[in-house]
Amino acid sequence: MFQKSVTASQAMQVLAETRTQKELAIDSYVTPALISNQTKGKRTVSLEQAEQLIDKYNEPRSTYLFAHEFSNGMIPPLLDGLDGHHMTLTACFESEVAESIKALKQGLEAMSFTLKRGDMNQREAAKKAISEITDVIAAGLTLNTSIAKTFNIDLQQVLNKRDQYYQKSGLVRSCEK
Repeated sequence: MFQKSVTASQAMQVLAETRTQKELAIDSYVTPALISNQTKGKRTVSLEQAEQLIDKYNEPRSTYLFAHEFSNGMIPPLLDGLDGHHMTLTACFESEVAESIKALKQGLEAMSFTLKRGDMNQREAAKKAISEITDVIAAGLTLNTSIAKTFNIDLQQVLNKRDQYYQKSGLVRSCEK
């Protein structure tokens, strides 16, 4: 699912806002010229380099941007262009959750019938539900990122603890990487 290298200029630009090209180059074992070209979108970032930068800096916004690019869009992007205030992001998240629940309830009847090959009504209801759930995930990731960055919270540590909770609760079998 994850690509071996991608153009991840947005993630690199986020890192470059608070670090020099030289620092980024040293910490990911590449040249400053390569960092410059990656930030401009002229060169790709390897998965190995991205992992090194994520581990070194634990910067939430760049981490999610890398995840979006390396997953070939399977992990939704962070929402941009919204007022970054936590109340605004929370309202956006709540709105997306409400829309998602509404779409699921509306489509539940169509999706719950025995699946008939080629039933376009079921297919459209399922596609709408997936779209709405993806919007919730994107809004949630954006809110998560904003809170973690503002309060300097180690997002990786929090997520690891949640993984342990999910395992202990029996919600997942394994979270091994």
